[in-house]
Amino acid sequence: MGIVSSVFDAATFLILLKGFGTDAAQFQTGWFLESIATQILVIFLIRTRRLPWRATPAHIAPTVTSLGALAAAFFVAAGPLQTMFGYVPLSWPLMGALAAVTVAYLVAAEAAKQFAIRGS
Repeated sequence: MGIVSSVFDAATFLILLKGFGTDAAQFQTGWFLESIATQILVIFLIRTRRLPWRATPAHIAPTVTSLGALAAAFFVAAGPLQTMFGYVPLSWPLMGALAAVTVAYLVAAEAAKQFAIRGS
């Protein structure tokens, strides 16, 4: 998973810096949102050997707390408290690009997981 994560870190950096020419505050906000989304959502992939939508659902407590933490992070970075933490509003195209990177990361992480399972 380390290689997959590093490739998507580099892709996020390129998108933020070269694709959208973000300043420091936009970069920090975008990086935080993409990073927290991938870190939290990947736990739903790696918790099972099966495809996540075919696996037994996770217990409600970790599901609610994980998704709650993700919602809280988005509220802090994109809500009315954002300036307290140095975050700034991001454009919809940039948010869409970060969402696409997140989805691509999850697809790649699932593929890497399946590859590792077949190799073990």
